Amino acid sequence: MNDRSATPIASSSIARRYWLMLITVTGVACLMFFTNLGTAQLWDRDEPRNAGCAAEMLDRADWVVPIFNDQLRSQKPVLLYWLMMSAYQAFGVNEFSARFWSALLSVGTVAITASIGHRLFDSRIGLLSGIVLSSNIMFAVAARAATPDALLIFLSTLTIACYIWGSPKQPRHHFVQSFGALDWRWLVAMGVTMGLAILAKGPVGYLMPMSIMGMHLLITRRDRSPRSFGVLSVIHPLHFTKTALAMHPFLLLAIALLVALPWYYWVGLRTEGDFLKEFFLKEHLGRSTTAFENHSGGIGYYPLSILIGFFPWSLFWLPVAIILYRHLRTDSNENNAVALMLCWIGVQVGLFSIAQTKLPSYVTPCYPALSILTAVGLEAWVRKRIVISDAWIKAALVIGAIVGMLIAAIIASVSHRYVAEIYWLPILGAAVAGGCIVGLWRLMNHDRPAAIHSFVIGAVCFCWFLFGLGTGGLSTAQNNRLILDRVAQMPPAVAVASYECLESSWPFYSQRPIYETFGSAAERSVKRAKNWKPKPVTSPESFAKQHQRCVFITTDELSDELLARLPEGFSVLQRADYFLKNKELVLIGK
Repeated sequence: MNDRSATPIASSSIARRYWLMLITVTGVACLMFFTNLGTAQLWDRDEPRNAGCAAEMLDRADWVVPIFNDQLRSQKPVLLYWLMMSAYQAFGVNEFSARFWSALLSVGTVAITASIGHRLFDSRIGLLSGIVLSSNIMFAVAARAATPDALLIFLSTLTIACYIWGSPKQPRHHFVQSFGALDWRWLVAMGVTMGLAILAKGPVGYLMPMSIMGMHLLITRRDRSPRSFGVLSVIHPLHFTKTALAMHPFLLLAIALLVALPWYYWVGLRTEGDFLKEFFLKEHLGRSTTAFENHSGGIGYYPLSILIGFFPWSLFWLPVAIILYRHLRTDSNENNAVALMLCWIGVQVGLFSIAQTKLPSYVTPCYPALSILTAVGLEAWVRKRIVISDAWIKAALVIGAIVGMLIAAIIASVSHRYVAEIYWLPILGAAVAGGCIVGLWRLMNHDRPAAIHSFVIGAVCFCWFLFGLGTGGLSTAQNNRLILDRVAQMPPAVAVASYECLESSWPFYSQRPIYETFGSAAERSVKRAKNWKPKPVTSPESFAKQHQRCVFITTDELSDELLARLPEGFSVLQRADYFLKNKELVLIGK
């Protein structure tokens, strides 16, 4: 009996399993993402820039122009800042508020992923895919960071979920999609989510989901293309054009622009076009054609970054790949759904592999699809639906046990040197090793479900210890806050400058703009005609002349040089360790 033609009693049972699955994965996700969310300090560089931008916008009562450190921040659109500002108003300006929406939306992404797994396959795969997504490194990083990554992942996943949820009610496991079959309300929902994604990260919020769904339709609509071209029919111009037009791209773009365009127009007007030029030409076109900040890599960059970022579940990559390959060679009704997940991953990784600037976070939006395929592969093995030797899973568990023990040894060595007070950190690797060893033992006793359950427990414990406890513990070792908190307590009239160094977290924690000074900089005024323009870089002598009351932040190796350049009366006010660096931060003032 299938889910769609079930009797009322069976339908009620399916509904109970569905809601129990959602409650379970939501609970796991909340545990992973909200435990000690505000304990760790903001990590340089992106977190304090985003959190600081929202704080400055709220302080200036300006909901249009993104400003950080008293100058235009053109790297990201405004939606993340709006969400942070709402959290600041509810919980105050702090780390928890800055990360609140990332964690909450990531819980939503986990729930949506589990729902997709249930819709395309069944509740067991929905449950496992939600847990897999909650307990890998890179997605947990996005969920607990004050960055727009979690926001983009949520909106992209929701867009593709609308594409899936709006499909005709086919028998279970028989997913066939066509934009022509979508009710207009699903089209509006997709346009709105893509418009919000444009407000969160830019044009990629529209282009990426459309490319993923378009690739899926190109493959699944091949029967309507010229047969004489065989496999090449996927890229046949006529087939491509018909498929593209069938997706209502202009309608969806119009809806998305209705959502996003008003803010882009207004911020362009307020900044005389400066934001639009910086955002579209530099941050998008520039990053596509040039490797920014040495963030480059070859064709293997993203497979390697996903191998690390999807840990510990990436241990099963090879056996899952074999299972999926054999799965696609069958006549299963699930193959259409598997193809959609593969398109989701392939388009995301393929397009960003072409771009010159590469960062691991750029492909995190495909992690929901990775989680679903991992669950599909492991469930097919557990239920013996696809024949594969247990030796593949045993090898993955053995490798996991070895890697876990290596992680424990490396962490023990590093923590003893830098953060000896956090003596329990090696438990991170022990959690992975323990889950793999117990799983291997259960598999040796021919209990496949118990082997996966043991690994699940190890993976969840690993990520919970790492992010729920480990990051907060590491943050206690950062005593540079001693200097920044002292600056924050100074009267607003005290101007602050850095000398030959500046971290993004300093403006946020000192609660004021910080100017940059250099020994080689020219003498110049620090005043600007327009407040969104970059602050001028000047010499420390010039800055001290223009500000009767001022302080400087520098390092111990530069403090004597700075004191020699400043007028009499300046001296060292405070010192603090520079976290993970063999130097000190120094506060200099009168």
